[in-house]
Amino acid sequence: LGLGQQLEPTRPEFIGASRINPVTGRVDRYYPWKERIWKVLQSYAVLTVTLIMLCFVIMVLFVLRHIFHRGPGRLLFQVINALLVELLNMVFTNIAKFLTERENHRAYSEYANHLLAKTVVFKFVNCYVSLYYIAFFKDHHYLFGQKMRCVNDDCLNDLGSQLAIFMIMRLTLQNFLELGMPYFAMSYRNFI
Repeated sequence: LGLGQQLEPTRPEFIGASRINPVTGRVDRYYPWKERIWKVLQSYAVLTVTLIMLCFVIMVLFVLRHIFHRGPGRLLFQVINALLVELLNMVFTNIAKFLTERENHRAYSEYANHLLAKTVVFKFVNCYVSLYYIAFFKDHHYLFGQKMRCVNDDCLNDLGSQLAIFMIMRLTLQNFLELGMPYFAMSYRNFI
């Protein structure tokens, strides 16, 4: 730990054995770094497995989208992809908080840095893997034996429509959460 981190106040959630701090001379809680490193490695293993599963699910969605590309199927799978991105962002934010809490960081800055690293990596891959796939690989790639093709051999249209669906879905969900949730909470309180 650096001097700044040693002088930073201890998080109330931090669990550790009491000992005298060599810098301040006061009694402070201590958690062995070997245990923390083991828990950090476990957290990043969970993140890696989650990212692999995410990429597999996105690729399955693209195969299904290719199979059902006629009619409303293409749009339906774009909406499903956007909903999946938003849902997984919410779910993984809670998983990242749990994993980071489990790592038992003493200082707020350590906790925030580790939480930020996990969420940024997951959300970056989650939000952009399908867009990168459409932009760079879709027109020249096979997935599970299916030759992927862009509509009218123009991947820019696919990319633009997927990006538009992402933006519309995010705005719709955020507006619903901001405007609809207080209404439902008030209705629930009045119901009880």
